[in-house]
Amino acid sequence: MSVSDWRSIKFSVDLVEASTDQLDFLRAVEQYPSLYSGPHVCHALRRYECYWLPLIKILPTDHWAAPLDIAWLWHVHMLSPTHYERDCYTLTGRLIDSSIMTGKTRKSALEKTKREWEKRYPDEPFEVNLGGWVPDSSYYVSKLSYDLPSAVGRQRFFYYQVSLPHYYDKTFLKAALNRYKQFLFLKKENPELFIVPCYDIDLLWHTHQLHPRAYARDLNPLLGETLKHDDSVVDRDPGSKLSEAAALTRQLWKKTYHSDFHNNGAMYRGEPPRGITPLSSEGLFTLCCKQATVILESISLEKQNESSQCILGSIKLKIFKTASNSHLATSLNSVAVQKITTLSGRKEYTWASDKGVTSFDFNTSTCSHLRFTVISCMLGFIERELLYEGTLPFLGVVDSPGYWGKTYSVVVPLHSPTLLEECAVRALLRIEPPRNVGYVFKVQSGEFTLNCEFPSLSECLPYISDRADMKFAAHIACHR
Repeated sequence: MSVSDWRSIKFSVDLVEASTDQLDFLRAVEQYPSLYSGPHVCHALRRYECYWLPLIKILPTDHWAAPLDIAWLWHVHMLSPTHYERDCYTLTGRLIDSSIMTGKTRKSALEKTKREWEKRYPDEPFEVNLGGWVPDSSYYVSKLSYDLPSAVGRQRFFYYQVSLPHYYDKTFLKAALNRYKQFLFLKKENPELFIVPCYDIDLLWHTHQLHPRAYARDLNPLLGETLKHDDSVVDRDPGSKLSEAAALTRQLWKKTYHSDFHNNGAMYRGEPPRGITPLSSEGLFTLCCKQATVILESISLEKQNESSQCILGSIKLKIFKTASNSHLATSLNSVAVQKITTLSGRKEYTWASDKGVTSFDFNTSTCSHLRFTVISCMLGFIERELLYEGTLPFLGVVDSPGYWGKTYSVVVPLHSPTLLEECAVRALLRIEPPRNVGYVFKVQSGEFTLNCEFPSLSECLPYISDRADMKFAAHIACHR
């Protein structure tokens, strides 16, 4: 076969559509951690072997749906296709087929199946309380050739790897379908290779296995046997079987297809976080962008020392809100400069009022600094040249609860582009308690293993960073 022959591989199931159904099913299972270990798994194993397989054996070929605990064990069993086929023939005499059902289709099938179940098993509830007590089934000895409880424990991590939104994107999935065909072709050409997929391919592979008859019908003629799926190899340390096989898979893929094997958004994300703890309202408010009303109660220009003659004649003091270049990169709505007010003076350079000199809104999503400029004037209003300028970092002030509702004094040094003397602005500012105006996230590509926290290393997510260089920021690394 030539390399291009991978395009001729056909499937008897719409794997793109069925993959989104699988994601919906995995999301439903994720709502019940009891289905990953403990008494509910033992109880589900007994129900699967003693009730479900005998029932589905005698029912006519049609759409039948198992309750979630049994459906999950059945799902995991099918992900070891060689064991599943062997167990089906041993316990039922034939290969039990399946398809993935969600939504109204699954609901209708459940109602129909429940009626059949209750006819045959009046003493065994069709559904169990997945969040409560179940009878002890630890005594039950499984007749399967496969350690299903251990496999359930391993498969609990798969959904985390494929739970990102782009796995529902049809363009992404159609590309994954082609990569799955290339994956199968690579296996055909290298039958002894322990081939390791990326997670986009793995999702399509899992979906295919969840249709046992189609899986055998599609792949046995291509490969000459049922393609095994071994999820027990999980050690990713350097030199391990998984690590070495992954490296060899990448090399052969590159050699065969002249493209990289890795795929953005489809690589290992690390283990899932050990728990999700919602932030308090106070924590959420710490992370948000804020808008506060600022009252300028008084402002004056001062000499830096007694001998300085820094200001002569008529001037204008202009005050602006500005955004630094780095701040502009985090907000689409940032405006480089926004004028707040202009104050004029001739001999006295102090401005004050009982009601405040001026007031303005400061939004931390669009502004980061206050800027002051002093311009000399002729005849009191004709601007001549820039005398002094200086900036005050202000984003941290609005972000800090210690400043809210209080008046504080600040001195801002001003520097001259032409004069040797320097002066300063002294201002009294009052910051009213701010309000939440949303959140801004910055997406940046690169290598961040030393600067970011990975979910698997965190006790809970989301959380507020306490690193000095990441103040007022949450930071999480994701994987290509």
